[in-house]
Amino acid sequence: MQLKVNSQEVKNMFYIVPYIDYELKSLDKKELLLKRFCSTVNIIQTLSFTRTSSYRDFEGILCIDGFKFRRNVRLGYSAFLPILSCKIYEEKKNVRLKVNIQFHKYVNIGIIVFLLFQFSILFFDFSSIALLILPYLFIIYLFNAEVRTLKAKINEIIPPASADVP
Repeated sequence: MQLKVNSQEVKNMFYIVPYIDYELKSLDKKELLLKRFCSTVNIIQTLSFTRTSSYRDFEGILCIDGFKFRRNVRLGYSAFLPILSCKIYEEKKNVRLKVNIQFHKYVNIGIIVFLLFQFSILFFDFSSIALLILPYLFIIYLFNAEVRTLKAKINEIIPPASADVP
């Protein structure tokens, strides 16, 4: 699913599926974007499923063609922290960035297993439907709250003046 809307609409959307895929363009060079990323995010070896002891609000990794990061929780840990992945493609006059936000792959597998289990024992009464819908709505609420934080951080790395969604 690829969004082709303006930046403000992408920023304020409510997502019902925990997966977002969109593109940005920047007039800044790739090296400058990576320098901003490294100066504002604690660089770690890998974004594992467990908690790390990062000292900044965000932790991430550098990849060959971009970067990945997530918010760092100061106290405790939440598995429901989406990861923002950004691939950078250099063009003649600008840089194109493919942004993807989703949960860790193990969290996605857990959600699918939970939903399949709930469907298998589903009876068409109020309590069965509530046990299926309410946890999913709570997970989606957490996802959307974290997405707002991640988008604010990506706008810090790629300033809105130079960011443009085609």
